[in-house]
Amino acid sequence: MTSSSDLQHQDLAVYQDSSIVSHRTLSPSYNHLNLILHHQSTKPTWLTVALVENCLLDTCYLNTVKTKNSGYTLNGNVKSEVILASFINDLNVYSKQFIKFLNLDISAPSSPNFKFLEFLKKDIDRWFETIQLEISKLSQKTSSKVTVFLENPELLLFITNCTINQLLEKLQILNQQCNLFIISNSDPSLLDHTEFENDISTIYSTYLAKLIHKSNLILSLCPLKTGRANDITGQLKINKGLISSIPNVIVKEREYLYLVNKDGNVKLFFR
Repeated sequence: MTSSSDLQHQDLAVYQDSSIVSHRTLSPSYNHLNLILHHQSTKPTWLTVALVENCLLDTCYLNTVKTKNSGYTLNGNVKSEVILASFINDLNVYSKQFIKFLNLDISAPSSPNFKFLEFLKKDIDRWFETIQLEISKLSQKTSSKVTVFLENPELLLFITNCTINQLLEKLQILNQQCNLFIISNSDPSLLDHTEFENDISTIYSTYLAKLIHKSNLILSLCPLKTGRANDITGQLKINKGLISSIPNVIVKEREYLYLVNKDGNVKLFFR
């Protein structure tokens, strides 16, 4: 088996022009739905941080050109205003990552171009209205679309009375107002479709299948088929979604191997 020591570090690129979040996906003319799918053993926090960074600063800590700057704030112009809303993590999880990789404090009140929304402990019944309100506020500052990262909204199917179709309808409404990234668990253990429509696996697999059919871009994190190795953590797959993307914005389908080392640093390699 190939080890990471035999491979050359590669930069993250999602589109054919080597961009990560294309400027054209932020145009008010388009509604772009991006999925970040992961397994239980391949947590996507590192990838989410990289994508949020690219939306804000048009840089990426994973890539060869490093961007760490102790004097940087989010007070200036950004590529896209960003909302990161989570049903499973609090701000502290992401704040640590941004400080580690960018020396950037996203929790500071003086970060007007970034908003973190936590629905882990409160406001879960008003998640939709809360996000819409924040989109409206941030949209007043820019001619580009606001980008929203929504982490594990599928939990609403099991902790509220929300149905699959109701959730998908609300996600579609949000997508009409923003460039939307949805982060969801695609672990095979959750996707064992049965004949019982109220079975948890049936509900989940139905939701995920319908979501995939609405997507423009799919980023998938999954473990190695042989299991985790000491020098390779998993695979990152980049695929076109099932809905045609924006004209002349071409997804470069490829697979990376990635390593998250003991210090939390991440390296990408071509498979």
